[in-house]
Amino acid sequence: MITEKLLELPVPPLEDTLKRYLQWSSVYLEDDDVQELEKEIENFKRGAGGKLQGLLNERREKKSSSSWLIDWWLESYLLGRGPTPIECNFAVPVNFKNKGEDHSEFLNKFIYSFVGVKDDFLDGKFDSVRNYFGKPLCRKQLDILKGASRVSKYERDGYHIGEDPAFVTILFKNNLYRIGIEENKNKTYTKVIEEILEKSIEKAYSLSTLSFDRSGIRVVEKAKIKEENREYFETLENSLMNISIVDKEFDHEEEKLGYYLYLEGENSYMYKPLNFIYNLKDKELYNNSEHTFQDGLTNVEIISAVKDNYDSYKNPEEGKTPKYELVEESISEQDERILEKIKEEYLQRTSQYRFTSLNIPLEGVNLKGFSKDAIVQLLIQYSAKKTFNDYRGTYEAVDMKEYLRGRTECVRPVSKEAIKFVEALIEGDREELITVYREAEGEHKKRIKDCKRGCGIDRHLFGMKSLIGALDSPSDREAAKKFFDSKAYKKVTENFISTTSLGHYEHIGRAIFTPVVEGGIGVSYELSSKGIGIDISYFNKSEEEVRRFKDSFQEGFNFLKKILF
Repeated sequence: MITEKLLELPVPPLEDTLKRYLQWSSVYLEDDDVQELEKEIENFKRGAGGKLQGLLNERREKKSSSSWLIDWWLESYLLGRGPTPIECNFAVPVNFKNKGEDHSEFLNKFIYSFVGVKDDFLDGKFDSVRNYFGKPLCRKQLDILKGASRVSKYERDGYHIGEDPAFVTILFKNNLYRIGIEENKNKTYTKVIEEILEKSIEKAYSLSTLSFDRSGIRVVEKAKIKEENREYFETLENSLMNISIVDKEFDHEEEKLGYYLYLEGENSYMYKPLNFIYNLKDKELYNNSEHTFQDGLTNVEIISAVKDNYDSYKNPEEGKTPKYELVEESISEQDERILEKIKEEYLQRTSQYRFTSLNIPLEGVNLKGFSKDAIVQLLIQYSAKKTFNDYRGTYEAVDMKEYLRGRTECVRPVSKEAIKFVEALIEGDREELITVYREAEGEHKKRIKDCKRGCGIDRHLFGMKSLIGALDSPSDREAAKKFFDSKAYKKVTENFISTTSLGHYEHIGRAIFTPVVEGGIGVSYELSSKGIGIDISYFNKSEEEVRRFKDSFQEGFNFLKKILF
């Protein structure tokens, strides 16, 4: 057990954050606008900003046993009204090596290994985990192992965390099965899986379709369906995990990426963080995760622990077959029409997104002494400039689990140093490029370190913005709203290019997700000694721009390779 106290998420000094805000946002502004911004910042600091800082410090003191940020963070997700696969989910391939097992044996080992991780977590065996520097980590996000699910509601969704889940669920051919997992060490799930695969009859409709719908619409109709099928939804909400078994063939890689993120409006439960998709056609496994409560690296930690169990799996000598049952559904003709409408609308929405990939081999390339993350982020800025003839707001998450209830901070990679690097790369200035690259890399590293100290700008300013309504003076409230409605704030916090990287693992691939803003792109990247891999999500209408973006990324890397590596 960790007895060392976790770090409390700080509220940085207002003056420090505003200096960073000026530095990070000024790259998007003309000189006259920068001078005007300096005046706005000074007025804000002396007026409404100082009062908001005081309110935020008071909140921190009241929330000292938790985090001043976490409630607002969760609220920002739960207030979302769109389909969660578009707004809140990511999908990541789980690359366990199937050693020739058939479907039932593979899933038996996976379930057994997963339940073992849940048991270890509840026994406190994850409590002593520390980061690379030996600091303890907040374990709260691992509560999804207690049986977790988002719960759709009218104005604001809820979130359910159980205690000790007694079953897992499987959705196959629109049938929901509940499988007991108590006394897991004496269980073998092979026969259960075999029977489910052999005996299931395809159903035309599934109540799981409700998890693909928008929140806040069809409220009366969905409430009636849920009340008449309470056991069905409570089963899914309380299960340790769900496995959706599909039998899908793909014509190309891009189609596959879109399918595992969005599916087809049925036969999966998109509100669960531990929701897996297993494809009978090619034995691929994906984790499609709703991530209101946890971040991607928590999924990585759980899946990595499952992999350890999976690799050391041995059949129980006297393995008992667990009890399982089909969970009944009551679906009227009117319900069928509602489910059909939900599915139709959902597929129409998801049809506007597309995916593409880029893989750059690094054979013969020596990156020792270079920050791989900085290389990718700088090449993203180069590609953006070449594609859009502008620098666009870019989001890169920084993990913050060293802090109590810590989630992520956001580093903004567009800096003056990054722009100088891009200009040198465009002009092909070999001599200058070496110097400006190191300057840009140094600034990128510094920003990440600042974020790790809790001293970024996004979360602090977000906290202050969230307290505007608590200001007593109408004039202060108006001044604060004006500050946060400024061109500078909108530019620096725009997530036009939203990026993520889970690191490099042999057993986990790149996380794919939907672009965050209209016309924007999502970039998921992975770096290893073998190469740089990138998946890009985008809107149909941006196809030509994304093609230029990919070409520019490859072009920029090729030039860097000749000069730096």
